[in-house]
This record gives sequence, C-alpha cells and structure tokens, in this order.
Amino acid sequence: MKERPILFSGPMVRAILDGRKTQTRREIKKGKPSGLWGRDAKLGESRLFFPSENAPAGAVPWWECGGINGANEYCPYGPLGEILWVKEKFAVENKSYIEEYKREPWRGIPDRDTARTFYAADKVNESCGIKWVSPRFMPKWASRIKLKIVSVRVERLQSITEADAIAEGIYFDHDFDGYVSDNEGRHYHGNSAVRSYEHLWHSINGPESWEQNPWVWVIEFRNVSPI
Repeated sequence: MKERPILFSGPMVRAILDGRKTQTRREIKKGKPSGLWGRDAKLGESRLFFPSENAPAGAVPWWECGGINGANEYCPYGPLGEILWVKEKFAVENKSYIEEYKREPWRGIPDRDTARTFYAADKVNESCGIKWVSPRFMPKWASRIKLKIVSVRVERLQSITEADAIAEGIYFDHDFDGYVSDNEGRHYHGNSAVRSYEHLWHSINGPESWEQNPWVWVIEFRNVSPI
C-alpha cells in the first residue's frame, strides 16, 4: 500500500489530534472533474464511470487536464483505504543522531523518539532555543500522524455544508460565543461554521480564493496513528 504525504497547519493538526477534523479540501489546480475511475467486476479491469453512471464502492475521482490531445489523471491523494502521512512544523533536538544517519545510512532510518522530535502544534516551550522547520521539509520518519482515506469526492468549494465545515475542524466555542478554528478564536464567526471555514480558506489560499469557488478534492479520513 502506497503512503502519500499531506501538509497541515498547526491548528489543523491540533484539530486532527483532538478528533475534530475528519475532512480536508484541496483545490484542483488544473483541469476539471471528468468521472470516477473504478474496477469493473465483470470485465476484471479498470474503467471510467462518468458522473451519470452508478460507480462502484471505492471508485476514485479523476480529472481532465486538457492539453492538445487531452489527458486524465487520478486523484493525487490516492483511493480509498490508502494512507496519508501528515507533514507539520517540527524541530529535532538530537541533530547529531541525524548527522550520523546521513553519514552512515546503513545504521537505519532515525525514529522520532530517538531523534527527540518536537511539534509546533503541541505549543512547546520555545525558551530552550528550538528552531522550527517548515512542514514542507518534514521527512516521513518524523511524522507522527497517519490518516486512512475513507472517502474521496469532488465538488465546488462553496457546496460545503455546516456539517462538513464542522468536520473540517470548525467548532462552536462558548468562550467566544461563536464558531472558530482553534482555541485562540481565529477565523471567528458568530453563527455559521461555513462562514468561519470561509475565513480559514482565505487565510490559507489568499484573497478572493473563496469567491472563485474552485473545484476541490474532498478527502474524508480516519486517524489511524499508532498510540
């Protein structure tokens, strides 16, 4: 089974760890959805199921990329049942161990416990001089969260429902008397989880990104990280 990386911000990592976040939306950067790719039980081979057809359980969206002759690609986050490993902002205390691994890789891949790995989402005391590393550069061995894909679909961004926004990690905080994305009250909206998620989307994807209403991958997942 192939495992793919996926990047999350600190507040969204916290929402996953707290059990509040079970969905993520990612913009489809090119092309448009063209159907569902599944396995035909009668033919014993993969085939394309268009949206008007009844697709089998486990079918995965793909999209049309365009180009001179046209092209199609699968959902980049993988089909049902596959694993995503989370990349987040982190720091390593035992850098000498990492350097030893680089010099002598035959010693084996480091593990996050031996290398003493810290995570910004845990609100670590930074007085000891921790130097955070961008989640983009997190190696797989340092990741602590694994997510199993349970559903993949495509839809317009603004099709999100209140229930979906809550599954994205938005919640009602009584201290702020409104919907927020984290315990600091960011992306506040008094009476709508969707509007709070809209603020969150803007903060990640830039001005007017919500108004453009792009097609998005909607990936539902279950946290299967080792205890």
